Amino acid sequence: MEMRNDEALLLLRTDGTIAWVTDAAARLLGFPRDELLELALPGVGASDADAGESLGPIASGFRSVRNGDVAEADGEARLSDRNGRRVPVRWRIWALPNGTGDKQLLLSLAENASAIESANSGYREIFEHAIEGIFRSTIDGQLLEVNPAFAQMHGYANAAELITAVRDLNTQFYVRPERRGEFVEAMLEQGAVAGFESEVLRADGSAMWIAVFARTVRDERGEPLYFEGSVIDITERKEAEEERERSRTQLREFAERCQQVREEERMTVAREIHDELGQSLTLFKLDLAWLSGRIAKISSEETRQPLAEKLSSTEQLIDSTLKTVRRILAALRPPLLDECGLKDAIEFQVQEVAKRLGIRCEVDVEAVHGLPDSFSIAVFRIFQEILTNAAKHAKASRIKVTMRLVDGQVVMSVEDNGCGITKAKLLQAGRFGLMGIQERAVFMGGEVEIRGSPRSGTLVTLRVPIATEDTQE
Repeated sequence: MEMRNDEALLLLRTDGTIAWVTDAAARLLGFPRDELLELALPGVGASDADAGESLGPIASGFRSVRNGDVAEADGEARLSDRNGRRVPVRWRIWALPNGTGDKQLLLSLAENASAIESANSGYREIFEHAIEGIFRSTIDGQLLEVNPAFAQMHGYANAAELITAVRDLNTQFYVRPERRGEFVEAMLEQGAVAGFESEVLRADGSAMWIAVFARTVRDERGEPLYFEGSVIDITERKEAEEERERSRTQLREFAERCQQVREEERMTVAREIHDELGQSLTLFKLDLAWLSGRIAKISSEETRQPLAEKLSSTEQLIDSTLKTVRRILAALRPPLLDECGLKDAIEFQVQEVAKRLGIRCEVDVEAVHGLPDSFSIAVFRIFQEILTNAAKHAKASRIKVTMRLVDGQVVMSVEDNGCGITKAKLLQAGRFGLMGIQERAVFMGGEVEIRGSPRSGTLVTLRVPIATEDTQE
């Protein structure tokens, strides 16, 4: 955007520092342009004024415009130049709409009244050539003024065509008309909005997303006059967000499907081990019992004794193998989960951990009804992962497990007195066990809360809603 350097214009930030200045303003104040940048005008945004000292007219006008009390301010003042000489000026200050959300104010200085009018052309140049859409509209939804960028953004040849075509923003502009009401309510209550997102219609009827940065202009009595601000096109960003959300949903569904396939495979393998290997080992023991009877009838001690010893060691090996088979079956698919339910499966798992690792465990769980089979196994797998972390990684000596049905939700908590997981560890990459817990919970429509402290250990709370017919489908 081209700016005319023959006008004494200064672009101010909200803290009073100078972001940009023309050569004419630098000459008027007797400063090189480079020295003025990043400085603050005397009295504008100064801390001594905050402490109660009187403000100069420019400082007062600056604060009134910055705070949204007035749309613009002007007057006469004397400014000190670089050499301390008091320069009489006429000044005018007003706010510029800015798509980034950071308000900027334009200060015009002139040594005579006619130069102030020249500054208006500078503002019009900003308005006409801005790459952001700038607008003014009435409270009830009529466009008063838009710049060319605003018109082109919405598919119109020029501002006049847009204002003629869109007579009522409430009914002709928004994809969801109620969004205009929400915008007006926010503007009247808060006085301004930053990044207010809405889906609106282009001239050809297609939809686009915009973000609005605007303020409410009021009269000296505080009554709202109109809205003004800027608009940026965020359609590409919204589409990217929607695509990311679709991808995230698809990945979550894929992960859940993988979990389901894994459980089905575990069930199949467990059934085959139980039916084939378990049955074969049982028949093997029966055969050994038959051999034991025959060996006992051998009269020769020298022949009978080594056979009996070998038979005994073989029986012990078979018994050990059967215990291993039962342990593998329990890991693949806990029989109690299918036969007795979630409550008994959790209690048995806790007893096994307590027996194997010597950890003191407290269990207080209630039987819950209404969870579909897929949810029951998911809750149990989450419990297994939490219990494993508490027993192995947290180095806990005590674990307390509770499960209740509260307000239509299964609420399960596992608390330990271990080293306590930190926030940094929760966010650490590669913690796939915790990621699996979170994903399983989300897929069931539930949530997991993990709180850890080096002094109090870790508390993991799982909440899963009892499935309705719709969620089961």
